[in-house]
Amino acid sequence: MISSFTFTLEAPTQETINARLIEYLREQGYFIERPRDWEPTWQFCGRIGITVKSLGEQLRHPSAPGVDVQRGPSKRLIAIASNSRFEAFCRRNK
Repeated sequence: MISSFTFTLEAPTQETINARLIEYLREQGYFIERPRDWEPTWQFCGRIGITVKSLGEQLRHPSAPGVDVQRGPSKRLIAIASNSRFEAFCRRNK
């Protein structure tokens, strides 16, 4: 069951608010990490040591950690903003 709630948070800066929210989400068991910069698909695959075909399979895997991807007009994968959990997942499941 999903419930919603509203809260008010006052802080001197946006960074303070972000830090508190990240701390709260981590306490709840969520993985919070800033993604890497956008990286071309071929460069990511070379760095991790996988093929582009394998990357597509990893992205479709139901237990894969979430990452942001950019696709071209033909829906072809052109760039990825990865994180350490997804990279470890790809290395583990080559």
